[in-house]
Amino acid sequence: MTDEQDAFGAVSELLYGKGRWFRLPKLLHRITLPNGKRLKSAAYTLAAILNQSFMQRRNPAKKGWCTFSGKKAEADTGFPSETQRQHIKTLAVLGIVTSRRAKVCRGYRQLKVDYHRLAELLAQANADAMKLPPEVVALRSLSYPEYLQTDHWQNLRKRALGRAHYRCQLCNTNGTQLDVHHRTYERLGHERLGDLTVLCTDCHAKYHGRSAAAPKGVR
Repeated sequence: MTDEQDAFGAVSELLYGKGRWFRLPKLLHRITLPNGKRLKSAAYTLAAILNQSFMQRRNPAKKGWCTFSGKKAEADTGFPSETQRQHIKTLAVLGIVTSRRAKVCRGYRQLKVDYHRLAELLAQANADAMKLPPEVVALRSLSYPEYLQTDHWQNLRKRALGRAHYRCQLCNTNGTQLDVHHRTYERLGHERLGDLTVLCTDCHAKYHGRSAAAPKGVR
């Protein structure tokens, strides 16, 4: 990327998407440090810096600098906490932020985010997150009927049924045949329980728009 606005737009799209940023994006945690470890707790400080940077970029007079106070110390000086100062040093080593003392507000720090560098690190973290373990790749190579016969799916199905107390999660019936329905196939082979819904035969048929007596390829 050669244009700062392009880099800023790429970071904004990765972290904000189409909605507002209500929680810390998991992608920040995946940024890798020079020693091979993840960013982890420093990601919270980075998130706070980015929130302020995103808001203050609307003011052209800031010229890319944002004022960051962090958590105030006991003396109410306005300095970031010791932990946050260590986080800022870590982010500076990664080349994500540049720090300077604020000229107007004594005790505060001014930080400038290098969105080009952050976009590079986020792109790498995103690529790493998309890499699938060999066992998941093997499961995805199967046809769907074959996948439903695997030990992985059978164990996952039992867990989903147990979590639903062997009742349909729509009509709450029990004692009938229950299917475990995929709400999303995004994580096929490494599903979360939240990706699955337990449905009775009738509710499952209604969901797929077919009669309950029709043959089913999904359970």
